[in-house]
Amino acid sequence: MVFAFNAVSVWLIMIEQLRRHFKPKRLHDFFISFCDERELYQDGPILTHLYLLLGCGLPITVSFIIFDGGFFNGEFSTLAFSGVIFLGVGDVAAALYGRAYGVQKWYKGTNKSQQGSMALWFCCTVTYILLSSLVCDHTSNFGFCFFIGSLVVMFFEAFT
Repeated sequence: MVFAFNAVSVWLIMIEQLRRHFKPKRLHDFFISFCDERELYQDGPILTHLYLLLGCGLPITVSFIIFDGGFFNGEFSTLAFSGVIFLGVGDVAAALYGRAYGVQKWYKGTNKSQQGSMALWFCCTVTYILLSSLVCDHTSNFGFCFFIGSLVVMFFEAFT
């Protein structure tokens, strides 16, 4: 996983450079189709795909480095996959629930709702606790950490 993450990161950076400097129409149109309004109207690089890749792969890579290339087990395997939990579970829950039931926006001019953010926090916390209970016996030691970590990510996602 670590090798694949790093290889794909380099590959995407090279493709982005190719797209920016040589501007092949089909490649440029493909990247533009995935842009949101913030990246669509600027002349700089399109970085959303790299951010998503970093968000999913960086916790695994950091865990791999910390454990000196060894396998992580127990609660640490849950922490290693936190990027996938936050982006794959939390961000999707926030988008779906916020779009369906989001009434109170965080601030004027945003489409992010407090209801969607609470769905992110709840789903990430529950996923952490369930996944952790499957891989180790003493999950109560990290329950508060999951709660606080999900809360931090909720506010980070709401205001960025």
